[in-house]
Amino acid sequence: MELATPQAFARDPALVSRWYDERRRKSADSEPNPGHLALTRLQEEFEAAGKRFTLITQNVDRLHQRVGSRDLLELHGTFWVWCCTSCGEEREEREIPFPEYPPRCRCGGLRRPGVVWFGETLPESVLTAAWQAAEHCGLFMSLGTAAWSSRRPVCAGSRLSRGPERSRSTPRRRRSRPGWMSPSGGRPTSCCR
Repeated sequence: MELATPQAFARDPALVSRWYDERRRKSADSEPNPGHLALTRLQEEFEAAGKRFTLITQNVDRLHQRVGSRDLLELHGTFWVWCCTSCGEEREEREIPFPEYPPRCRCGGLRRPGVVWFGETLPESVLTAAWQAAEHCGLFMSLGTAAWSSRRPVCAGSRLSRGPERSRSTPRRRRSRPGWMSPSGGRPTSCCR
């Protein structure tokens, strides 16, 4: 977590870029697990029945997409997209390793991974889409997570958390979005979103 902050990138952008490049290499060498495949199959079954299926993930590796998941919301972004800290250009980067650290934009600016770092807020557009999916779904499943992190769960303020069969780890919350989920609190947002 020490390297997953804007401060770490400001201190040593080469080190942070190398660390994320190594994570990209490991991801490229990895195979999606049975859980990734099961979610893709579940999505296919829902869609065959005429139902909508939205996958909201905190994963930054895009293994869900490699097995065919669609209608996917990446809450924490991805380390496959890098953005310029000067002009804001976003670009998918598949070349491993980078030819230089940190990678540079055509404008000469430093490029950073398109992930949400500690101390940054979640991208408003992705968060809004996640809230809407949670508010309008007939079934909400939280898989592979304790449902809590330094960022509270998307469903915390939705009708889902107040139903009679809510998870014991999901507290009752008010219907409106809590202030800590909005970039208006003065916390920086990721440059890529």
